[in-house]
Amino acid sequence: MKLLIPVEPHVHEFLTSPEMHGPGVLSVRKDSLIGLLIIMLATKGPTELSHYYHERLEPEAIPGARLLEVDTEFPLRVEFLNEENLLYVGNALSMIYELKAIFYTMGYMRRNGSERGGMFEFYRQFKMEDNPDKQEALRASSKRFRERVRRQQKMAK
Repeated sequence: MKLLIPVEPHVHEFLTSPEMHGPGVLSVRKDSLIGLLIIMLATKGPTELSHYYHERLEPEAIPGARLLEVDTEFPLRVEFLNEENLLYVGNALSMIYELKAIFYTMGYMRRNGSERGGMFEFYRQFKMEDNPDKQEALRASSKRFRERVRRQQKMAK
């Protein structure tokens, strides 16, 4: 079944890079990460959860979204594939992109001592358009993540 999932432009660029899934339509199996997201989020689950958690789980609109074309190799119930549920999938893919970028950068930084170099290398390896604003936002996100981890480690002691 073909799906069009709205994602942020840089997430689309990341997922369709030769290092990830390559250009064109993504072929997704049910045992892949994107397949599991589609099964979990583009079914009844999220809308039932929003009944209990309200705005904490509402899907966030994606400004300037690009449509990621996905072909699932497994059956899905069409009645659950509404725009809101596909937006959940797009939001989850953005989180996965951010975590992948953070951990790539942290690994590079531990080995080479340069956070900015890690971000530059991340963009180069995944053949993404070099965008200083996105890199700076990613650097700030990485810094917040590291600070949060340090606080949690101090509290655990």
